[in-house]
Amino acid sequence: MVPEWTIEEGFAEEDELWRADHREEWAEHDVRTRAFLDEVFAREGGSDVVSVTAHSGTIASFLRVTGHRTFPLPTGGMMPIFVKATRTT
Repeated sequence: MVPEWTIEEGFAEEDELWRADHREEWAEHDVRTRAFLDEVFAREGGSDVVSVTAHSGTIASFLRVTGHRTFPLPTGGMMPIFVKATRTT
């Protein structure tokens, strides 16, 4: 690992969600993406800026979950996405 990076506890070396006989549907991916965003924005005292590096499927899920229009990404393409959360409670 890179010594200056902090990796949170609980990460496994092997992908525990991958299954050879199941391809995740968009709706399933969106549920995980929404849960991730909820967790990030629920943290008290967290950073104002969070960087996420992801593949095009997750980028597309971010766009769907946030209600943004979709954009096709070429292989190796990049897209900055800025999300601002507002507490409603």
